[in-house]
Amino acid sequence: MLTYYQKIRLQELLNYLYDNNPFYRNRLKEIGFELLEENDLDQIYSRLPIITKEDISNNLCQYIDISFRENFETDKEFEDYIFQLTNYNNNYCRSYKKNNRCWSIDLTSGSMGIPLPVIKSDQEKMIFAIRLLKNRKMYYYDATIENGFLLAHEVDPFISQFEFRKEGYDFREIVEYFLKKKPKWIFATANTIKKMTKAIKKFNLVDQVAQVKVRFIEVTSESLTEVEKKEIEEVFKSTIVDQYGSREFWNIAYMCECKEMHVYDSNLIVDICDEQGQVLEIGQEGKIVVTSLVDKCTPFVKYDLGDNAKIINKKCKCGSSAPILQLTKISPREKLKHTPYSGTKVFRRVLKAIYASLGIKYSRVKIIQDADYHLSVFVMGCENEEKFKEKFLAVSENIIEELSYFTIDFFFGATFDSQKDFLKEQVFICKV
Repeated sequence: MLTYYQKIRLQELLNYLYDNNPFYRNRLKEIGFELLEENDLDQIYSRLPIITKEDISNNLCQYIDISFRENFETDKEFEDYIFQLTNYNNNYCRSYKKNNRCWSIDLTSGSMGIPLPVIKSDQEKMIFAIRLLKNRKMYYYDATIENGFLLAHEVDPFISQFEFRKEGYDFREIVEYFLKKKPKWIFATANTIKKMTKAIKKFNLVDQVAQVKVRFIEVTSESLTEVEKKEIEEVFKSTIVDQYGSREFWNIAYMCECKEMHVYDSNLIVDICDEQGQVLEIGQEGKIVVTSLVDKCTPFVKYDLGDNAKIINKKCKCGSSAPILQLTKISPREKLKHTPYSGTKVFRRVLKAIYASLGIKYSRVKIIQDADYHLSVFVMGCENEEKFKEKFLAVSENIIEELSYFTIDFFFGATFDSQKDFLKEQVFICKV
């Protein structure tokens, strides 16, 4: 159920997109947007189809707002700039400045691992940053960017000089800098904080780390197991705070003191939809579909995040009435067995790293777990098979610790028409 504020902002957004965005203008025309009255907004919204990563990738030049695209004379110049991957930092981000305006460009994993750019103006970034900082102040009222230790964003010049996400990095410099800076809170991906914790124990620095007295550790990306959470909290003598987010929206749901994930941001419309894109009733499980009422440069209206959940409306014991997002456990078909990961999500990250670091192009990839500890990787249209294989193994083992127990076979030149599963968008399937 949209609030009055959300309806006003949604109407403004759709009017803007109809006038300025070729992709959405066509989508809105298809549902008769120009013929409907403003009081038909619920009907308009229900008619809008879900947008996927593939939709955006296939229509990128028409999808990105004119305010950014007008900086480039041709579509080719625009795409060449976006996909000049050597100019991105270690976290796959870069900025673009022209005529006293500034945009940030983040690369997120596309449907086949080929990066999808998310472009935000400085104003759009500021709105999301303020909301996220407000969430953090629930755990430490004086939280600022300056007194944080941000391993998931490259805002600290000292941290950004180290390629700590790459395989083989031992985290010594990061831990030493942490002890010197004495931050009040940490923001990291699950994989990064696990590695930092292991490094602290390896270098016998547990007592020194405990003395820093970190107030909370905000963790994003993949989930930590309860055993992993306990180990990290014991080392840092602090509390793990889960947040559910993405590069597209930064933060979607944030954990309260009662361990519930609340959707606090009124600038986001978070729906649970069925396969046909229809919004489900409260409490029903389905696809997470998000609309940003802020983003115009890279608009997201009924955008499929690729995860499943249900929404609960109730007054939480923490005092908040904000909707509670309950993420669905990974289905057996989507789970990389013997690991805590969603196969599609984690291998999209692997494929993004391959594309971003080496620029290796391919047309399609399908990874099948066809035995307990065996993966078959089918690759079509790969221009450098040996480099792809080498980087795939290195990046996968860096992200997925359990992968050292697996045997992996590669099949290049695969014809995906031979199996029905190959026609589906997801990168990974578990058949065990």
